[in-house]
Amino acid sequence: MTVSVVIPTYNAGAFLQRAVDSVLAQTERIREIVVVDDGSTDDTADVVRSYGPAVRYVYQSNAGVASARNRGIREARGHWVAFLDADDEWYPWKNERQMAVLRAHPDLRWCACEGEVVNGSQVQANPLARRARRALHEHGFFPDYFAAAELGVFLHTGGMLVATDVLRDVGGFDTAFHGTEDADLWSRLALQNPAIGYVPDACYRYYADVQNSLSKNGLRTHYMLMSMAKIADGLAEHPARANTYRGFAQRQAFRLLVAAAGGREEVSEAEVAAHLKRFPPTRVQAMILRILPRLPVLLRSRLEGPIRDAHRTWHRRFSA
Repeated sequence: MTVSVVIPTYNAGAFLQRAVDSVLAQTERIREIVVVDDGSTDDTADVVRSYGPAVRYVYQSNAGVASARNRGIREARGHWVAFLDADDEWYPWKNERQMAVLRAHPDLRWCACEGEVVNGSQVQANPLARRARRALHEHGFFPDYFAAAELGVFLHTGGMLVATDVLRDVGGFDTAFHGTEDADLWSRLALQNPAIGYVPDACYRYYADVQNSLSKNGLRTHYMLMSMAKIADGLAEHPARANTYRGFAQRQAFRLLVAAAGGREEVSEAEVAAHLKRFPPTRVQAMILRILPRLPVLLRSRLEGPIRDAHRTWHRRFSA
């Protein structure tokens, strides 16, 4: 039950000590900390070396966060791997509480936990919705990752603890995606390991206001649609999970396309058409996607958020 923590970093020397100290302060000891320096030009190396043998320093030429995390997975010696971005931090009880869940349910191969989002002086908690709390209480874990995600469970990389062999079996993070490589990995992992443990207490802080972070940039809509198309093409290997994933992806694709129609990101008409064909919308969804782009830009930008929220709420209430 040993744990390795992988911390990818790029020019984050100003924050790195906070992250490392939060791991060293865990009430249940972490076996090793692996800092993967993705080509930094600041004082990152000096910060890591100041810890001596307590922290392993691995350097690579700049290749992106997915590559850096994959390097950390290859270097890990523990039975489990946890992830922490260099500009985020853990609360002292994170590892202890997640390991307690895994010991109580030894068949689980991964576990997540609740977190807080920090944006300037604002701290946003992500407590479980009533249906999610009920599902977690009934089983002690979530029987299906996709159902948990649809219930609004906050499933972020900084809260993930995954069996090392499972990460290696699914091939780690896909370096083709930028900013969505984590969501892609969790979906692929969930096809083979549906059940996921969860700690309903805030166990880490995600600093959303840090600029130039390795994992906080990217064309989310474009890469998420690419990821879902790739996974859908490989569903023949997971026939028992195909319908579950297609339903999840169809709803995700609709909300992403609504965001794109609202002007949040640019997505080509050809890409939109391809994904509508792959994940056919309902009649109501199709009508919304036809009408929204024809509205004035300001009205579109005001409507897309409420439409996505209403769609998510409807599904949680009647379908989850």
